[in-house]
Amino acid sequence: MECRFRGIFLKDISKIKDKKVQESIKDIIRNIENVDSIKEIKNLKKMKNFQDAYRIRLIIKPRIW
Repeated sequence: MECRFRGIFLKDISKIKDKKVQESIKDIIRNIENVDSIKEIKNLKKMKNFQDAYRIRLIIKPRIW
């Protein structure tokens, strides 16, 4: 599947320091590129007032101190 990202998204993810979050984002992007249909993407929600914009919920397990 073709993916297009806004420039601000790419700028924001470059600032992330947490390795777990970075790996989760990479896994989500790989998953998106490998699916055949948009319905196969987990935690996907269409954004209101945008024709072709979606958001994906990033679920990170909390740290145990």
